[in-house]
Amino acid sequence: MAIQTKGFELSISVTDNGGNISTMSWECNTTNVTTFAEAQAARDALMADLAALTDSVITGNRLTEVQYEDNIVYPSAGVENENKLSMSYLISGTNEIGNLKVPAPKIGAFVAASGPSANVCNVGATIVTDYVANFGTGGDFFVSDGQSLGSLLRGKRVSAKNNNG
Repeated sequence: MAIQTKGFELSISVTDNGGNISTMSWECNTTNVTTFAEAQAARDALMADLAALTDSVITGNRLTEVQYEDNIVYPSAGVENENKLSMSYLISGTNEIGNLKVPAPKIGAFVAASGPSANVCNVGATIVTDYVANFGTGGDFFVSDGQSLGSLLRGKRVSAKNNNG
């Protein structure tokens, strides 16, 4: 198993005089664009051509490397993404409450392996606190709109609707 680069994708946002944003997205041609440096050059060229063609102003872009697993080994029976760990937390610096979900959580994230406590998040479990720390103040990721997690309040097992079968 290994993560492989599949290519690159570009999104460019333009804004009109009313503040309305339109975002366009494209996949790079993997025959012409094989490195991130080539993707950056292609982005710059497309943005220049777009700026010459539109009266809107370019207000943002996102260039991403698309990766995939080249040899998937599926988990054992009973591992289903519609079963989720739903954690409620305070958003740092506010009185607002947010929610963070994890699909197919490990049993170690819960208070017990069976019974009613198997549906209650163990907010002190290392696997929970390590994950949540990525989104906390000083963490490397925001949960939404530049906001960080404050204190984790509680969590529980939830099930989401799935029409896949």
